[in-house]
Amino acid sequence: MSADHKPGFFRYETIGVTAFFSLKTAILIAGSAAVGGRLALPPVYDDVTYFVDGLQRLEVFHNHGMIGLVRNLVSSPPHAPYSSIAAMFGFLVAGPVRGAAYAMNGLAALLITLFWLRLFRVPTPLALLAGMIIVSTGWFDMVVMTFHPDLMFGYGVATIVAALIFQVEVLSSPFRTIAVGIAAGLVLLTKPVGFPAALILFAIAWAWGAFVGRHVAGSYGDASRRLATILIAATLVAAPYFVPQLPGLIAYIHAGFVDQVATWRS
Repeated sequence: MSADHKPGFFRYETIGVTAFFSLKTAILIAGSAAVGGRLALPPVYDDVTYFVDGLQRLEVFHNHGMIGLVRNLVSSPPHAPYSSIAAMFGFLVAGPVRGAAYAMNGLAALLITLFWLRLFRVPTPLALLAGMIIVSTGWFDMVVMTFHPDLMFGYGVATIVAALIFQVEVLSSPFRTIAVGIAAGLVLLTKPVGFPAALILFAIAWAWGAFVGRHVAGSYGDASRRLATILIAATLVAAPYFVPQLPGLIAYIHAGFVDQVATWRS
């Protein structure tokens, strides 16, 4: 169904109310935890790793500016670009406090939510309802209170998968297709070691969407053009990180799921 058939779809109040609920929930969770919960306790090991990396990148930015930061990111790429950069930005805005970093996850979840609401042309009432349901779930609490990128990565992958399955309706213009390609590249950068699983899911979703599209258009031509556009956009975003890091990522994955398989089974 096109946007013309949805007279109330995605008005600006949707963005405002969804942002209000999301950010308010993130602030409440962070504030409550600072008094008697998670933020009053030492963060887990993974969180500390990303916090330290974010602080080190922030120091580089303060001492050498944006050019120096870019050079640092190129010469010493972070293990999970999203987590390190989100921590750095949170500390830049609010100072070196853990709550600032955790709040960035709430903001990122909000942006992903707004992206798929816009992408799927969700009518205003349903968009408001979806926003309220998301921020009221335990999942959203975990997104904010756990800084490693797994949950954010999963949310991003699910968004891209849904777009590819419903590509006939969703990817109705080159602009939308490019936007999904850029988003796919950013999702891969959220948790680079998860790229094999993400690519498999993307491929299955595209194949399903293309199969459905063939019955609509009579050929795979449109689906093939969408795929090419998405691949180009995603490659432009993700390749600068993945090309030099790919051998290390593969070695990391092999070590975790082959060499240390006994650890996972114990």
